[in-house]
Formats: sequence, C-alpha cells, structure tokens
Amino acid sequence: SPPQPHRGGERVPEGRVRGALAQSEIAGRIAERSITLVRDTHALLPLRATNVATVIVNPHGDVLDDALRALPPSADIDTAAVLVLLLALRPKSGAGTIFVPDDIRRLAERHAHKTIAIAFGSPYVLRELGEVSTFVCAWGVQPLLQIAAMRAIRGELAMPGKLPVRIGS
Repeated sequence: SPPQPHRGGERVPEGRVRGALAQSEIAGRIAERSITLVRDTHALLPLRATNVATVIVNPHGDVLDDALRALPPSADIDTAAVLVLLLALRPKSGAGTIFVPDDIRRLAERHAHKTIAIAFGSPYVLRELGEVSTFVCAWGVQPLLQIAAMRAIRGELAMPGKLPVRIGS
C-alpha cells in the first residue's frame, strides 16, 4: 500500500527515522565535496587568523547563521589580518552580471590581498570582485553548505569541487 502521510501525534516508524538520518549524512558528504577553491593567491587558507573582519552581503535576507557561528567575532576591517566576505547574491536573469553593491566592490578591491570571498551561490560573482586573494564557491545558502564551507576554509576539509564553468575574461 502507498505510504500514508504523517499525522500529528503519531509515531514515525523507526526505519523512516534512520532513513532520514542516512539521507542527511549523504547530503552532508555531498555538500563537503562540492566546496570549490577557485583561487588562494596570498595563501590565506587554511584560515588561522583570529583577527578577522566579516562582512555579509545578503540583499535577499538569507540566513547565514551557520557560517557566522563558525567565524571569530568580527574585527575592524582596516586592522583585521583577514577580511571574509560572505556573499549570498543571486543572478538576475538576462542581466549578464551579478549585482554587487558598489561599497562592497570597493571594499574588496581595497583589501584584495587579505580577502577571502565565499560565494553562497553562483561563482560568477567573482567577476565583480576584482582581484580578491581567495575565492571559494559554496554553491548555495543551505546550512549544510555553510558548515562545509567554514570547515573547508579552516582546513578541516579538502576542497575537491570543480567549477563547471569558466570564470574570467
């Protein structure tokens, strides 16, 4: 017989719980293997600095709590050893670019040598950031991807992901 919908108050059969946990573990491994290091020009990775400034670029209001929890409290941008840009930007169909606010673009250019930019979405945002030292693509804002990206920049995970597209001019 076809599976019946779960109704409040009913117990979920034990096999289904184990199945959900197994699916979650698989999703976590997929997220870990998808993290892509595009470049690390000034060897900022693995991130060991504790004097880190964090800037969130999140015009759509996506929740980036898992990424933020993994970073030290944000320091002053000008005195920080490393600037981490958490970029939750989405492409607009037909635009040909991904809009990065001018102040963020200037910030990335001014601090390019010490910037780790993490794209929680399209890797094409790199085209808009100038020559930032380090660029990581996490492919989406989902919590598993945030956790995997933070573990990867700390050196706890390899970044075996590959870009399926060419970035650059």
